[in-house]
Amino acid sequence: MSKIILTLASTLFFYQLGWAVEGKLKQQAIKAAQTEAAVENDKALDILLLDPFLSAKYERGEYLLYDCEAKHWVCTVESEFKRCKLQREIDERLENPQVSCAPIKKYASNESCIQKQIRLTNADMQNRFCRHSELRKLDMKF
Repeated sequence: MSKIILTLASTLFFYQLGWAVEGKLKQQAIKAAQTEAAVENDKALDILLLDPFLSAKYERGEYLLYDCEAKHWVCTVESEFKRCKLQREIDERLENPQVSCAPIKKYASNESCIQKQIRLTNADMQNRFCRHSELRKLDMKF
């Protein structure tokens, strides 16, 4: 009888040991799958950053401007920056109270432009530069 109890006890022990090992392996498999998914997710983000187009309107670049119509900062390419300057001149000549955009500055790289864009976005400042130059003078507060 003691041999039967010993056999049952050892069998039960090994089953429990097997379940514990199996549980540990499942946890490792889940963790590996999560890590793999995170790596894949990072790759997907990198692919998006490689896309030269930010939107249908803008390409990624080192020229900072403010889109007064869409009300956001954007780092774009030289051609968009020049278009913005030209459109601003036209808006000023037509005496539009609101100009369409404000060309700000060329930066050394897209990364440095993005850093400035982030700071300006977080600054929550009034964008007086979207107003016609004569109206901006009236907005000055002393």
